[in-house]
Amino acid sequence: MEIIVFWLLLAAGVGLLANSQGRSGLGFFLLSAVLSPLLGLIVVLVTKNPKEQEEKERLSRQEHERQLESIKAIAATSAPSAPHANTSSMSVASAADEIMKLGELRDRGLLTDAEFQSQKVAILRPSVSALIATPQPSAVPPARPCMAEMEEFGITFDGERYQYQEFRYEKLDDALRYAKLQAKR
Repeated sequence: MEIIVFWLLLAAGVGLLANSQGRSGLGFFLLSAVLSPLLGLIVVLVTKNPKEQEEKERLSRQEHERQLESIKAIAATSAPSAPHANTSSMSVASAADEIMKLGELRDRGLLTDAEFQSQKVAILRPSVSALIATPQPSAVPPARPCMAEMEEFGITFDGERYQYQEFRYEKLDDALRYAKLQAKR
């Protein structure tokens, strides 16, 4: 008789511990009473607290939303303010920096691939339009030393523009800069 009382007291202790951790105290009491208080105690201690898990998920979602908002703010401010040749090349460089930052966020798991692609398009659109809107001197065929770099990255020249993958550039430097950026990835 004393063993049964001791068994039920241990089971009640497991039930109270489970209840204090946000689980069903009655369920764990019954589990411990039927199977073993030791087994019930192990299950209570091994399983994660559902309240803590929900809090971690909530904080993770909030952090994700904050980062998305900051990315949207960065994308909104990446448009150049004046159409000068230097400004457009700097906006391309800043757009490349922003894309690299987005890539780091994606690599850390804070952005999905779809979010990364949509933000990349949003960043590149103003940069490309700035390049198109900026009056550029007519394209000049590349010099011999640049031919090796063009072949290395697969850049072609059609007499008017340089092409790297599906992108076309007025200046060889722009095509090489983007090709080198892609090669670093």
